[in-house]
Amino acid sequence: MKTGYIFLFIIFSIGLLSKSDLLVIASIILFFLKLTKLDNALVILDNLGLKIGLVFLLLSVLVPLIDESLSIKEIIKSYKSILSFFALISGILATKVVGAGIGLLDEEPQLIIGMLFGSIIGIVFFGGVPVGPLLAAGLTAIFYRLYSLVIN
Repeated sequence: MKTGYIFLFIIFSIGLLSKSDLLVIASIILFFLKLTKLDNALVILDNLGLKIGLVFLLLSVLVPLIDESLSIKEIIKSYKSILSFFALISGILATKVVGAGIGLLDEEPQLIIGMLFGSIIGIVFFGGVPVGPLLAAGLTAIFYRLYSLVIN
């Protein structure tokens, strides 16, 4: 049995045991693509999967703005609260942190293994959400920069 199938089986099993639908679905899709030898689809996912995923995430977040469930008046009113101010600041910081992480992954792609396992642990044991690798990459970049400042 090939290593890829073993990893998929492990991820699938962890998903079942932890009741993580997202891990189960992802492992089934990858298993199907690998089994049917759709190598081009795997290459596309490898090269563009992150961007495609971010597009779908952004689409889902933008829906309330276009389906008229929020009026312009409600949006403006919401930005008068301290919580909305914190949300705005958090959004700005999150984009910077994740951007730094993506840059680090471009430079050091092997880091994804630790981030992947960390994200799976976070999903399984702490009820986390699988956008963890992006945030983990950003946090890794920050921690490494801080470490470099202290060491140098």
